[in-house]
Amino acid sequence: MSLLKVNNIKTRSGTALTVGEASTTTTAPGALTVAGKVTATTGAGIGNNALTNNSITINGVTIALGASGTIPVVDTFPTITSASTILPLTSATSSIVGTNFTAQSEVNIISSTGVITQATQVAFTSSTLIVATIPSTAAGNYFVRVTNNDGGTGISGSALLLISAGPSWQTAAGNVGTAAKGTSWPTITLTATGDNPLNYTEAAGTANALSVMGLSLANSANTAVLTGTATIPSGTTSYNFTIRAQDNDSQFTDRTFSVTITTSLTGATQFN
Repeated sequence: MSLLKVNNIKTRSGTALTVGEASTTTTAPGALTVAGKVTATTGAGIGNNALTNNSITINGVTIALGASGTIPVVDTFPTITSASTILPLTSATSSIVGTNFTAQSEVNIISSTGVITQATQVAFTSSTLIVATIPSTAAGNYFVRVTNNDGGTGISGSALLLISAGPSWQTAAGNVGTAAKGTSWPTITLTATGDNPLNYTEAAGTANALSVMGLSLANSANTAVLTGTATIPSGTTSYNFTIRAQDNDSQFTDRTFSVTITTSLTGATQFN
């Protein structure tokens, strides 16, 4: 076998250069640069192992050139599972819970008639929580659509954003009843309107518990009914208390009322 060292080979246009015989193996011991096309006319051609880059990796899966494989598709579309209720006809924020949110997510709400309203601001808390500022919008139920900056878009499966004013008290604040000490209270009825059914409770932090006045609270046909026997204070006393009306959408409105327990003098008093 003879050894030939060549620094540069340049062929004429239209000619071909053949290195080695068909039955021999030609080896390039160092780096080999080909500024053109290499064609294997016989044999198995150029194998992948001879290439520096002989595979590709997509979504964490490496596949050899010329081979086949399964590449998983990573679903990064946002999903929406809930949105907190907001008031109508005023700019308000709704907390939107779901998955795959980004710091550049855009939020739109869609009415039953297809009217689209875009949130004026979206605050990113995490990939599962964003807070959208919704401009003044009429009461109703709305679909929520979230679009990420990569184009991935998700829309809620139902109109889960409720825009509602909540319960509205019909009974005026102030005194709603008077009883003499130790006597039965006249039935006191307190009424609000809203998305039925309505539920009434003593509000947290109320000035006086109803029991202080000898009153108890019952719910009846979307009204609050107060009954009981007046307690016996040392003198005529007025008591403030606060009742909470909560609607079927978990919205609530508090109102403060008062009642008075009267006392009378016993025995005789003589003035000279």
